[in-house]
Order: sequence, then C-alpha cells, then structure tokens
Amino acid sequence: LTGQLVCLFNVINMEKKLKLRNILDIRKSKFRTETYPTRTSEEQADVEDIVLRKYDDLHIKLKINPNLPELFKEQHTRFLVESMVYLPSAYESLDASRPWLCYWILHPLSLMGVRLEDTQKSHIAKFLGRCQCPEGGFGGGPGQFPHLAATYAAVNALVILGTEEAYKIIDRK
Repeated sequence: LTGQLVCLFNVINMEKKLKLRNILDIRKSKFRTETYPTRTSEEQADVEDIVLRKYDDLHIKLKINPNLPELFKEQHTRFLVESMVYLPSAYESLDASRPWLCYWILHPLSLMGVRLEDTQKSHIAKFLGRCQCPEGGFGGGPGQFPHLAATYAAVNALVILGTEEAYKIIDRK
C-alpha cells in the first residue's frame, strides 16, 4: 500500500509539473447523453474515450517511472555558459581536447534551444580557427598537431555555431 501511495503522489506531482488536469476530474466531466443519445453525442463520447485513453497511456508511463530525472535547464545553461569562459583546474588534463570542450558545451546548449550572442559565437569561432593547422585539420588546441578526433569536434562545434564566420573557418577543399 505504501508503494502505491508513493506512486500516486509522484503521479500527482508530475501532473502539476506538466500542468495536466487531474484525470479523475476529467472523468467526472465526461459528457452524459441522459436518455436521448444522438449521433453527435455518440461522436462526442467516442472522442472523449480516445482522449481518456491517451491520458491513461500517459499516466501508465508516469507510473512506470515516476522518478524520471528532471533537467534543471536554468542551472545547466548557467553552468555551460560559464564554462565557455572559465573551467576549473580539474579540466587542465583536457588541454589537448579543447575543440571537444567547445563541442561538449555547445551541443547541449543547442539541444536546449539556448541562443548565444553573436560576440560569443565569434569568440568561439576565432578560438577554433586558432586550433586549425595550415596543412589541414584541427589540433586539440592552438599550435597542437591536427588529428581526426579534434577535427571532428571542431567541425561539429563550428556547424552548431552556424555563422558565416564559423563556416568560413572550415577548409572545404
């Protein structure tokens, strides 16, 4: 019984987070034909049944895993934007992976729909341009030897930036 109460509590909390109407309230307000069903009232009942099944499907999914992880978008965004400027000393070991750091910061920002300012995009593009080797490819940082992994990360980061300046850095010849 305790597990069921916890599950119900989690579903109710999830309803609030998702701003869903409570399914019990929806069921109470279901259309009643009284004693004179019509074609319209029957179609209304059919549509309501379809909608209720969809709500039931959602509630089943919430009950299967009511503790789905929550993405704290604001905090995540703040961490990523701050990481574009400063990384703690623990990241020093990744000095040869700086294009990867750019990509690892830009990709989740892109997935969350966060738009960077043009000055930020330009700064990142210029940095990645300094990682490019004149003979081709990108190194793990400015002045480092180019290799495929760093090139892959740099090109992906530049494409995510999506500016003309970023695209011009990629040697497409």
